[in-house]
Amino acid sequence: MIKKKIIGVWGYGKVGKSLVTFWTQQGWTIYVMDQNPSVERIIKIDFPKALFFRQPEVPDHTISFFVEPHAIYVSPGVDIRYYYPFLKDRLKTELDLFFTEWQKPVIAITGSVGKTTVTSFLSSLLHSHDIEHVVGGNIGNPMLGFLEQKATYAVLELSSFQLEYSSLFCPTIAVWTNFYPNHLDRHVTEESYFKAKYKILSCQSLQEKAIVPTSIIPYFNTYGWPKSTLYFIADEEQYSRSLPNNYPLFMYKDNGMYFMQHNQVMLLCKKDELPAITIANNWLFLAATLYALDLFNQLFVHYTKDIKAIPHRTEFVTTINSLTFVNDSKSTTVASTLAAIEQYKDKLIILLVGGLSKGVDRSILFKKLPSNVVYVVTFGAEAAVLKEFCKQYSTIEVSQVETVEQTVTKAIAIAKPKSIILFSPAGSSYDLYANYQERGDHFKDIVLSYKK
Repeated sequence: MIKKKIIGVWGYGKVGKSLVTFWTQQGWTIYVMDQNPSVERIIKIDFPKALFFRQPEVPDHTISFFVEPHAIYVSPGVDIRYYYPFLKDRLKTELDLFFTEWQKPVIAITGSVGKTTVTSFLSSLLHSHDIEHVVGGNIGNPMLGFLEQKATYAVLELSSFQLEYSSLFCPTIAVWTNFYPNHLDRHVTEESYFKAKYKILSCQSLQEKAIVPTSIIPYFNTYGWPKSTLYFIADEEQYSRSLPNNYPLFMYKDNGMYFMQHNQVMLLCKKDELPAITIANNWLFLAATLYALDLFNQLFVHYTKDIKAIPHRTEFVTTINSLTFVNDSKSTTVASTLAAIEQYKDKLIILLVGGLSKGVDRSILFKKLPSNVVYVVTFGAEAAVLKEFCKQYSTIEVSQVETVEQTVTKAIAIAKPKSIILFSPAGSSYDLYANYQERGDHFKDIVLSYKK
């Protein structure tokens, strides 16, 4: 029999701790599970009355943690596929809890590439408009900590893991930057990954707004169109051309950013007036979001000048003997690396790729490399596989090394003057580093050591 007044929290990171804090304040008994046994000592200090369970190495759904709680909240990083059939009726999410408690407008941003940048830049633009807001979610700040704040909006960056098991979440404005296969080591299939992302739209009605790329139209045709009021971003010309003209469309043409609807065209700004600190399409999503908020005005370009580039995202490091070094360690997908390459389409590029594939076929990267990529250096646990992909699917010269230090040494040795040395791994960092930040910082340290 399920006992009342017991809440289970699986995973004791930032999200888990915020959940324990919330439910402890509500007077509930807390069960906490984590795979790290050292968490027990931390919990005894933080929450002496909470009961700790170590996650079993062999799945076992009969232990008290899974049987006794009224509801079980699972941190986004925990893979519960085996346990889902036993937990689904009691499975709860931080996202749904926040949404029911917040009761104010929410702008939610997801996407395979660019969601952190769009979230951060949107926050800067909202500050420029004197809009009080909080920023949280996947960007690093647990949502529940905002419940006592008096902000007008919550701006949330959301991963597929955060959205996957939500059932109530309904943002006022949903922004979906793009969709490319990712995290297939957990979602297994592209369909499952899409359905997890689609949760950002699934509870919306015509009262809520969604900003999506035209490239997502084939997926809508397959899995169903949302009921949201839709705004489209032109990222695939073939779908943009066939879009019915009653839908608002934001697009670039020549050197202009335009808004189009009902055969009416309005120039929003000149493209080359926008800071070259991110991929161009991100500015379209930001303009559309402000438009949906009734905040877009002629000061848009002026406000963008106050936005600072985000570390590890096509971040300029330094120039040494005419070679420009760019740190794009945040790139953990093929799509983000291709987007980074596009930013330097007029330059010769030495591309440094590595990391782990997360279940994604990275041969696609080498099939799509443009001619200005003149050399590839592969590194890390999958370096040999990446080298073979490069040899099989392109005519670009390639070398294989083990470490990031060796990639820099090799790149400097073979680069022609005025080349871009682009560190954009297109894979996760966990073969060599704890996270992409550590990987990017190490790359920068190595590069800067050549200036000493």
